[in-house]
Amino acid sequence: MNSYKLYDKKIFWIIREKKRQIKLRFNIFKFQTTQKFDFEKENLSYSRFYLFAFLKNITRAIIYVVFLFTVEYFTQLLYNKNASALPIEVIKIITLLPKPSYPDSNDSVIQFISLIASVSGVLLALFYPILATIASTGYAKVNSSIRNLIFIEPVTQNYLRKLAFLTSYSILTLLLITFGYTPGNLVLLVLLFLSLISLFSLLRLGAGVYNLFEPDTLLNIVDKEIREDIKNVTIKSAYWNNPNFQNHFRGKAERNIDKIRLIIELSFDAVLINKQSFLNTISQTYSILNYYSLQKNGIPVKSKWFKNKEYHKSFFETNNHIRQASINSRTYVQSLTNANLLWFEEEIFEILNELGKKLIITSNYEITSDYLSKSINTLKYYGYNFEFRLADKLLIENLLVTENSLLEIKNNSYKESKANLVLAENFTRSLGNFQISFSMQ
Repeated sequence: MNSYKLYDKKIFWIIREKKRQIKLRFNIFKFQTTQKFDFEKENLSYSRFYLFAFLKNITRAIIYVVFLFTVEYFTQLLYNKNASALPIEVIKIITLLPKPSYPDSNDSVIQFISLIASVSGVLLALFYPILATIASTGYAKVNSSIRNLIFIEPVTQNYLRKLAFLTSYSILTLLLITFGYTPGNLVLLVLLFLSLISLFSLLRLGAGVYNLFEPDTLLNIVDKEIREDIKNVTIKSAYWNNPNFQNHFRGKAERNIDKIRLIIELSFDAVLINKQSFLNTISQTYSILNYYSLQKNGIPVKSKWFKNKEYHKSFFETNNHIRQASINSRTYVQSLTNANLLWFEEEIFEILNELGKKLIITSNYEITSDYLSKSINTLKYYGYNFEFRLADKLLIENLLVTENSLLEIKNNSYKESKANLVLAENFTRSLGNFQISFSMQ
């Protein structure tokens, strides 16, 4: 009886509320501290990763220049030692070759290498503003995440990498000259050859820069990025057990999936479709899905690559302990969190679902039938590996597209009957290949 009177007093509820607020503030402070620590830890991991990449590139440049000087030095020693044994004609040819004569040619050599370093540095400095101008003017109506793909396009990246290495080679050669090491024909000719390649490569790159925004070209860039993200979370990667990197690569993959969705929309113009680009993008999308299916066995189940998915059990599906906790706290049954092992496939299937809806509007049975045939290899793989849930989702998508794309036959039209037959045949082929691959196991 006294215990019930205690609950009736106002001071009891005031103290209880104060304790609850103190506990809540402590939990908030604990959460903020943990988040801050994880953020700094993540930044440190990224800094270490990029620091190693920078050091690797610098080391490669130093090794390359030192290797050229070393080869030239030992070649000169070998020639001076065995010059008397060489034929007279060879000696005459070597004598006639133009060579820098030190110290008379020292200033000319320094000016030549400085010119290469300055020109390559100017090209490197102006390249990004020029591309940014092209992307912002010629492709102003394109989404910014798609425009930015021009900066990571393989041809562009290879050119910028060569230009950066040429600049570093020239600077390192000038450094060695200040230390008293004089470059000969080999070093000078290599620098000349690299500089000429960089200059003429700029012409080729400029001529094709406006072709970089073809949907299949763009998707090829994103394809390589997603494959790299997937590879970095498998056990073959050096950082596979680092949760910060797992979260990082999953975030990159999610952003790239959004880019895939935008790129494929570029293949549509209202109800018109660029057939070849559209089919190429579909092929690459299924290629990404197939690659992920092959690499998925190498990703640990507890990896942060897999997104968490909350699900709520009903009151009668829980055990006595959870039900009693719900009764005591006067709250609903708490939701549970599990890793969603199929989040990547579900994102791709969602893209395919959106595409299917647009294809239905076009009423173009040729493109629709080609679209259905692109899924055959993926369904074969699902059949070999008993992936029934994924195969079921993909087949349902194909069935919906097929059913809603069937044309209404008017006056026994041969063309409409043929179109319906082709659509049904392609769906049957996809279903049949899945069943055959499953039955062969």
